[in-house]
Amino acid sequence: MRAKLGIAVLSLICTPAYSAVLKVGPGQMYTTPSAAARVAHDGDVVEISAKGHYVNDYATWTANRLTIKGIGGKPKIQSDAVIPNGKGIWIIRGDDITISNIEFSGARVRDKNGAALRLEGKKFSILNSYIHHNEDGILSSNNAAATIYIADCEFAYNGHGKGQTHNVYIGRSASLVFIGNFSHHAIIGHLLKSRAKKNLILYNRFMDGTDGKSSYLIDLPNGGNARIIGNILQQGPHTDNWAMVSYGAEGVDAKANNYLYVAFNTFVNNRSSGLFLQSKGLTNGTVTNNIFSGPGKFRLPAGILKDNQLNYAVKYFVDPELFDYHITKNSPARDSAVAVPSEFETTLPAWQLEFYGMVKRKKRGAAYDMGAFEY
Repeated sequence: MRAKLGIAVLSLICTPAYSAVLKVGPGQMYTTPSAAARVAHDGDVVEISAKGHYVNDYATWTANRLTIKGIGGKPKIQSDAVIPNGKGIWIIRGDDITISNIEFSGARVRDKNGAALRLEGKKFSILNSYIHHNEDGILSSNNAAATIYIADCEFAYNGHGKGQTHNVYIGRSASLVFIGNFSHHAIIGHLLKSRAKKNLILYNRFMDGTDGKSSYLIDLPNGGNARIIGNILQQGPHTDNWAMVSYGAEGVDAKANNYLYVAFNTFVNNRSSGLFLQSKGLTNGTVTNNIFSGPGKFRLPAGILKDNQLNYAVKYFVDPELFDYHITKNSPARDSAVAVPSEFETTLPAWQLEFYGMVKRKKRGAAYDMGAFEY
C-alpha cells in the first residue's frame, strides 16, 4: 500500500495542475516555436502568430497531448539552410500531438531526406496545413503503435528528386487516416506512400496537372487493410511512373489483414499509357463503382475488378481541361452504382471533395452515381 500511495503522490507533484497557453510571436513571451517547445508541458496549447518571422528555427517537441496551432493566418515555418539536427524542421517525439493551420517549407538535410515534420511519437494529427518544397513533406518513423490522422491539408513540390522522398511518407505504423487533402506535384516521389497496416484514404485529390512528374499517386508497398474511397486521382502526361495506385510492390505484410477496397473514385489518366491499379501478393479485394478514364490497364487478381465505368469518355466530365471531373447530366455513371458488400455499408460515399472543401454527398436518384461525385 505504501508503494501505491507513493506513486500516486509523485504523480500529483509532477503533473501540472492546469494546461498553459504558450503564445508565440512578436511581443509575446516566446518569440519562436523552438522557445515554446523547450518549456512546453503535457497538455499545453501553443498558439503561433502568423505575424512572426520563423526562419531556420528548428524545434523538437517532447511533451505529450500538445495542441499547436497558427493564429491570425498560417504562420510560415521556413528553412533556407541545411538543418543541423539531420531530420527536419520540427521533430515530434511526444504522443497525442495536434498541429493545425501552419505552413512549412524548405526542409533539407545532409542525407537528402529532410522533412517538414518528422514524426516519432505514437499519435499525431495534422489539420488544415500547407507543406511544400521540402525534401520530404511528412516523414514518420517505424512505430508499430503509431496512429496518424491527416485532414484538410495541401502537400506540394516535396521531394529531393531521386524518387525516395515524397509528399507524405508513413512508416510501419498501426494506422493512417488521410482525408480531404490535396496532394500534388511531388518531385519524382509519390504523392502518398504508407506502410501502415490500416489505411483509410478518403475524399482526397491526388493530381499531377499538366506538368507534374510525380511517381505513384498512392503507394502501399507492404499492402495492409486499405480502403480508398471517394478520391480524385489524375495522372499527368509527364509522370515518372505509369502506375497510379500500387499495392504490395515491396511485399505484403504477412501479419496484416491484407485487403484492398477501392470504391467511388474517379481515375483520370492523361498519359499515353499506364496502369490504373497494380498489386503484388494481393488475394482479397474489391474494386467497384469507380470511373476509369483514359488509357490504362489493371494488374489485379481475377474477380476483384467488377462493376465499374471503364473507358469513360471525357465528354461526360463537366470540364476536364480545368480538372473539373463532376459528371454531366447524360453521364453513364449516373444512378449506376451497384450495392456494396455488407461489410462495407459503413463506407458508402458520405462526402465529396469540392475545390473549396468537403461537402456531404447525397444520393439523388435510385442509386448512387459511380465515381467521386454525385450529379
